[in-house]
Amino acid sequence: MKQIDPGSRVIPILKGAWFTQRIDVISGTIDILGLRVATYNRANECSLLVKIHTEAGRILHSSVVHAKDCRDNSIIWIAPDNPIAVKGIDVYVSIKSSEGRPGNNLGLWVAKENGSDLLIRKPQGYYGLGLRRNPAISSFPGLGLELDVRVSSFALYYRRKSIQATGMKSYNQPVLVWVSDSPLDSQGVIFTSLFQNTLVKLELINTHLGFEISKLAMVLIPATTTQEIIRKVVCRARQMGVPVILVVERGVIISEQLKKTWHNYIDYVISVEAQSAFPADVNSIVDLSKTALQLEEIRHQLIVRQQPLVSIVFSVCNILIWGQFVVESLVRQSYIGPIELVLVGPSDSYDCIQWLRLVIQQLSNQYSRKQPITCSYVTNNSDTNSKIWQLGANAAKGELIVLSDSGIFVNSAFLKAHVDAHSYRDCVVVIGPVVSLDRPDASLAKLCELEQDIEACQLRALNRGPIYIESFLNCRVGNLSIRRSDISLLDECSVNDQKLSLNLKAILLGYKIYENGGRLKFASEAIAFTVGWEGGNKDSKDFLFDFDDCSSFLDLRSQLSTLILSEKSGLVDDIQISSELVEGFNVDKLKDQFAIKSLFSRSPLYARYNRKLRVITYRWHVPHQYELYKLPYQFDLMVGLGSPISEFWDFNQRPMPANARFITPAQFNEGLYDLAILHFDENVLSYENTNGHLGVEWGATFRWFVENIKLPKVAICHGTPQFHGQYTPGYDGDDLMSVIESARDKLVEYVGDIEVVCNSHQARREWGFKRSRVIWHGFDPMEFPPARYEKGILSPLGPLVTSRPHYRGYYLHQRVFDETFPKQFWPSQLRVPDPDVDYFGNVFALAKYRNYVNELRKYSVYFNPTLRSPMPRARAEPMMCGVVTVNADNHDVDMFIKHGVNGFYSNDPEELRDILLYLLRNPEKVSKIGAKARLTAIEVFNYERYLAEWTSLITDVLG
Repeated sequence: MKQIDPGSRVIPILKGAWFTQRIDVISGTIDILGLRVATYNRANECSLLVKIHTEAGRILHSSVVHAKDCRDNSIIWIAPDNPIAVKGIDVYVSIKSSEGRPGNNLGLWVAKENGSDLLIRKPQGYYGLGLRRNPAISSFPGLGLELDVRVSSFALYYRRKSIQATGMKSYNQPVLVWVSDSPLDSQGVIFTSLFQNTLVKLELINTHLGFEISKLAMVLIPATTTQEIIRKVVCRARQMGVPVILVVERGVIISEQLKKTWHNYIDYVISVEAQSAFPADVNSIVDLSKTALQLEEIRHQLIVRQQPLVSIVFSVCNILIWGQFVVESLVRQSYIGPIELVLVGPSDSYDCIQWLRLVIQQLSNQYSRKQPITCSYVTNNSDTNSKIWQLGANAAKGELIVLSDSGIFVNSAFLKAHVDAHSYRDCVVVIGPVVSLDRPDASLAKLCELEQDIEACQLRALNRGPIYIESFLNCRVGNLSIRRSDISLLDECSVNDQKLSLNLKAILLGYKIYENGGRLKFASEAIAFTVGWEGGNKDSKDFLFDFDDCSSFLDLRSQLSTLILSEKSGLVDDIQISSELVEGFNVDKLKDQFAIKSLFSRSPLYARYNRKLRVITYRWHVPHQYELYKLPYQFDLMVGLGSPISEFWDFNQRPMPANARFITPAQFNEGLYDLAILHFDENVLSYENTNGHLGVEWGATFRWFVENIKLPKVAICHGTPQFHGQYTPGYDGDDLMSVIESARDKLVEYVGDIEVVCNSHQARREWGFKRSRVIWHGFDPMEFPPARYEKGILSPLGPLVTSRPHYRGYYLHQRVFDETFPKQFWPSQLRVPDPDVDYFGNVFALAKYRNYVNELRKYSVYFNPTLRSPMPRARAEPMMCGVVTVNADNHDVDMFIKHGVNGFYSNDPEELRDILLYLLRNPEKVSKIGAKARLTAIEVFNYERYLAEWTSLITDVLG
């Protein structure tokens, strides 16, 4: 087995060995596990025994996969009888075949990037499947199976692997120098020559041959290396706690993309000559005569940077009541770095600092804490608490500052979670769950109990409707940290805020960050607990949003009400608005009747059922389903029915909602479900009209649902009727663009009496389904910050456009941007950078989605040439940010865009060209029209309207 080629894409499963790999899951439960198999396009007569087990060898699930049931390069699904909880244990999968031999075997695909190594061991032996002290194990560094793990969890973990404490002073620990995935080339020779006369011990590796990183001091990567190769190596280095250093050689020009995304891969940069492309705190010039010493110092800096001084700011109010409890929750932190407590209060309360220092000393001794916890006092001469955070933050010495308050205690992983989340340099603020406890529950024993179930705490804290998890509405007192470099934001939020409670100030800070396009990162492991008072909160101003608060708040940020201040949006726990206030409210301040409706409406958003509805469905259009799953139902997505697109959730597009999970046909029990939601387009029955782009498998899952499920059904049509030339570039027949009526009739008849949702009124008219209605898209405004207007025109142009040029408006695009169009105004295509290599699953998806929106909002104008797409999301999403859209006249555009007021539309290439040039030459018009476009989108495409219409439909269907 040691002859396996590490460069192979498929590993043959031959008899005589177990193939074992750890399943890299942090929390939640494993619902199903997918393995991508290769049959080599032949009929094999063998089987695979698949076991899921613990490190000690305890079997959690066992099943057999037969080769006759597998299709080449498809996923086989392993469904445990019961979900496997992974909390506190390492879970592995082991596969073997008793019949596999050359010419009659299955193969398993290798992952492009992986953290865990493949282990191969003999099937017999005293230790069985156990991995501890098992001598019969061969490890293949850098090689791992392609596992598709479906986990029920929406907890977001940012666990940074600590850099190994061992240093390089002996110069015996080699430094890995990455060259390429091919033999040493001329560029590699130049790069390695930099270190020839130094004391640095180099080890050149090649991923094609496999590589081991765990025993290395660091990884040096030349700046000329492609990002694909960097990601592959860095993924391994991060898993092993090995720092990665980018080396910029003399004369090397840093790409713009690397300048923007370096922090996703690189820990530090050394340059042969001065470099201004990277921050000064992670960039230095290398002295080739002292290279080894410099690398040792850099390594030390990186270790120190992982343990910054953390300052926690809170008031002295009630400190004598809760002080010991609060301090004990801090002393028992798993974070091993230094901690500073900054108390803010009146001058007559200074004596409490001595008492608190004594408590800190006693508890530190009790818990054997090595790093000190210091304590300082700042006098607040104001008669309000509104300046607590500014005073404390300005006096704090820490690199990271936690904005808290008295009476708030935290779980043991709290500070480590905040530090780790900030370490990726991709956010302004880190927030987390805030759980309210009754006063009798405020005890260390209760805290220890609650912190054992992070997901339950998160659900308890966020049980406030379909709110975006990284929304500024989740900024709460006690669980909010900010870098020292960003504390000026606190001053920006302090104008006329004397009447604002700290909770509302936290929201305002979050809104300021949102408005500027910064990220608020949610860390599930950082849990704060607040204690309620008997008969209500002692300081009611912290939780009562009265008219005076409202007035001053909206003086500062009147747009806030337009976006989110509604009971439905999740401020039920923090904001209480009496109905009497509506009559006296100054409507002119809001300048929008929709804001009043959104602010004061108390009508229920959803139909209420005695239990949570269960919906059976399948993956189809991820961004569409991401919005739909904000309904408070359980959505189970079936796999294994023949459509490759339905086998996985695309985390490159959107996070997977917590109320969605994948199941196999074997797990499906129709009697447990209330409703089936089907997805389809124009090609599910007539794939033969797609010019070879699609096959019979495209509509397999849709057809199975129609023909086998007897539940009430709703079907969502994501397309428009097939037409001649749709998939044929250059087609110019007389019937070009005319509907293929036979295909349309066939699909309409097949759908029959199923209620169909169309995305536009035009599509509904074109299809003519027996039962149908229109529901326009819905978006959460909190996910789309305002546009920045840094760039010019954004317009789609790529394989998706050129493969269906008549559908996507490719030829209209060509006529608009012909040779006469000024080159300085030429449109760009959207390029969304990947987030950090450590990120996976929903952590990756949230960051990638955030990157997408941030790239989108940089533009001033979005040109949408699409002709046949029903209500393209790519048209509505720029509007949500305030990007001005210039559109082809189709699919309801005239129903929400007033030409020249909040956007433009036309089918005349010359008119479209003139509009685009007018906007680019008049940026003041862009900002004015863009602002109106955003207000229109927030009202027309608001997710509350969208979900309410879906609720009405489901109620009608279910009776």
